Amino acid sequence: MKRLIMNWCSMLLLLSAGCLAGSCSMITDDLDDCPDGLYVTFKYDYNLQRTDLFANQVGEVTLYVFDADGKLVTTREEGAAPAVARFAAPSSTIHITDLAPGKYRLVALAGQRPYADMAGTGRAAFIRPDMQPGSDISSLGVRLEGEMQSDGLYHITKNGLPLDTLWHGMTDGTVEVYDDYSNRASYVTVSLVRDTKKIKVSLRELDDPTAMDIADYDIRITDANSHLRWDNTPDMAVRAVYTPYETWNSYDMLPSEGEGDDGLELVSYIANAGFMTSRLVLHGGDGMSDGRLQVYEKQTGNTVADMNLPALLSRLRVRAEGSGYSEQEFLDRACDYEVEVWLRGGRPEYVDLGISDFGWSVRINYDEL
Repeated sequence: MKRLIMNWCSMLLLLSAGCLAGSCSMITDDLDDCPDGLYVTFKYDYNLQRTDLFANQVGEVTLYVFDADGKLVTTREEGAAPAVARFAAPSSTIHITDLAPGKYRLVALAGQRPYADMAGTGRAAFIRPDMQPGSDISSLGVRLEGEMQSDGLYHITKNGLPLDTLWHGMTDGTVEVYDDYSNRASYVTVSLVRDTKKIKVSLRELDDPTAMDIADYDIRITDANSHLRWDNTPDMAVRAVYTPYETWNSYDMLPSEGEGDDGLELVSYIANAGFMTSRLVLHGGDGMSDGRLQVYEKQTGNTVADMNLPALLSRLRVRAEGSGYSEQEFLDRACDYEVEVWLRGGRPEYVDLGISDFGWSVRINYDEL
């Protein structure tokens, strides 16, 4: 009996030793399998699909790590190779192991391609500052490339190309990193918001549908959103002008009652302009700080239409039934809009809004805007 008890005790000692050897205990020297440091995972589900589209759309992320006083400690970049590729996994995680114990604030900027590639395309890229260790978090603002002109407005230069896509993300507060002896890692997920918006503006004429021509109109968007601070809020001191990166005429055809080569008859021309802008923000109040969509007659310079753009586009949220989105959340989640202005005798009568990917549309009388 004594020998049996001794054998059981020996087995228990061996099992205990094995468990300690395979654990993240301070008494073992081999901690390679033990989680440590900071794990930062990124996602992009802040969209109308409410699906994580990170792997489908994002191609590069730059993570800025600031200490509790807002001073830059380090940066990390994560991207796919080649530059035009996307991440292979549904999400990307950056693992940082060289941070001292303490609390940190994280800010992320992301694009479809590495930032160095975007800056060299000649597009109106969002320009990032040269951040060095010790730089203050307030220095991390981004700006669209442009120039201040005599009209007091900052004119975005695009060279006939659309904008590169910008995403922004940050932690709500700070995340704590523990020392090596705690055998404890920190985990945080950074949710990205897409700042770049695509807007197609079209003009139609009700009285004489075949008389419409984009060459007769100037269409522009003005907004104080070309400079974004570290927390993704716009710098209201700079008001920018966006002009279309492309314009074109299209037309509607219907089956002809008479005899023709193709059996089709021209019904109407449509004037179109393609825009891309920075983040749209609805400031509220009297609306004077909000972005404006403006249409002018080229020949006379007269104003055809002048609309509060974020207030207009936020009307589409009624189609997102049951979502409970606020106006600003809807504007941040959506990214691809259509605005069709119907004129009668050259004056706006109503506006059709749409998001083609979802088949959503809303018609609003111009006098109600």
